Amino acid sequence: MQSYLQMQHIMQQIYKELHYDGIKPVIATNGRRFRKSSVPKDKDYSKRWAVERLFSRIKEVFGLAKNRFIDIGKVMVHAYACLIAYILKYR
Repeated sequence: MQSYLQMQHIMQQIYKELHYDGIKPVIATNGRRFRKSSVPKDKDYSKRWAVERLFSRIKEVFGLAKNRFIDIGKVMVHAYACLIAYILKYR
């Protein structure tokens, strides 16, 4: 089992390689390591956070996490049904 410092070093290497290839991370980092920043660097951070909250609630309340379908079409139908149920219940 790798220690926390080894894992952190590996993650920094991966980040540097992705940055070198021009790939940006999806979730903005605040640059302060473990301290939270009141102002994120990314202007779209709040939009992504809202989407994550929505999917978290759909997974918990409407059973999207218990998806047992193999076909992508069936998964999409289940996801759309969960979204419709969310809209009907909370809007």
